[in-house]
Amino acid sequence: MEIKFSKEGFLEELKINKENIINSWGIETSDSSGFFSLNEKGCRQKIIEKKFQKTKNKIKGHIETKLPFSHWKIYVEEFQKTKNKIIRKNKLVCLEDSEFSDFVSRFRFKKDFIKNVEIGNKKLTHKKSNIYYQHPVKKVVLNLKSGGRIQIELNNFKTIGELKPVLYARDFKEEWIIHVRLFPVNPKIKQIRICRSWYNKAIPKKIAKPFLAILPLRKFLWYRGEKKGGFPLGAYGLVLGKKGEILNLETEFTYFPLKN
Repeated sequence: MEIKFSKEGFLEELKINKENIINSWGIETSDSSGFFSLNEKGCRQKIIEKKFQKTKNKIKGHIETKLPFSHWKIYVEEFQKTKNKIIRKNKLVCLEDSEFSDFVSRFRFKKDFIKNVEIGNKKLTHKKSNIYYQHPVKKVVLNLKSGGRIQIELNNFKTIGELKPVLYARDFKEEWIIHVRLFPVNPKIKQIRICRSWYNKAIPKKIAKPFLAILPLRKFLWYRGEKKGGFPLGAYGLVLGKKGEILNLETEFTYFPLKN
């Protein structure tokens, strides 16, 4: 297994049998009006400082970012521990009181190399549904068409408020997306949000409040875009973090070759 890190702080190649099986990995989070992505284009994000140092098998550094209602620094340490194992340590420290819709360590795999995905006692095949198959579990398995398998496991985490650890698998276009995620469970704060790559923002609270008070409507909209493959409008949870509080995800990627 061979890997290559980008100078921007993320893994951009992972070769098994000399074939790159991934699209770039990353880190994501959002508040009620902005979205941050380490490896892709964000929305209303302002990068204050970014410093990374990389070697052949390791990346380490940090990125300080402001969104409209959050300000934090993410510390990144990712490395190839053994021939077939990668460790990811992604820690966020609030520099001011901040909002969070979630906090994610993101993995992406080219679908042509994946036979199926096992998560939450379910076996999934790629149908381009863009549905988030989310479960309160600690690991997910991707079975390779060439034989062997990949396991992604949450080893350690630190969280705040109603953010709880979950994993999901999503069959999006030509790839499998796996998120190890701190996700709002029974949150006190709720929002209605328009979710598009070009516009990712909650509607004003005064407008959303009467609609969220209607229980059938709230149930209908609750994370509808994730459950129904990209529906553009949904109700979502929000959690407040205080200055100095920490979110942390430590994950382990392991490749198990096919035994002869």
